[in-house]
Amino acid sequence: MTFSGVNYVAIVIAAIVAWLAGAGWYVALGRTWMAALGWTPERAQAARSEPGAYRPAVIAQRRDLRRALLAWLRDDDDAHQQQLCQARLAPLVD
Repeated sequence: MTFSGVNYVAIVIAAIVAWLAGAGWYVALGRTWMAALGWTPERAQAARSEPGAYRPAVIAQRRDLRRALLAWLRDDDDAHQQQLCQARLAPLVD
């Protein structure tokens, strides 16, 4: 399925593969990382149960969705943007 030259199925598959790779990475190295930070499993559990512990992740997700929406909206306006750039650069080239 393509639209405007973008294969959205490939994007979804790439996102899933990236998520799985990240999950595998943290499963394999998570305990080593916690030990390097000096955290115990009890401290990690206490940090997870604090109010607002997931707020940074929610904010980051909303920000990423907003950026994706803006990029998609700007993509429809590429031809117009190219015309504006050419009009602004024309006096400099002449």
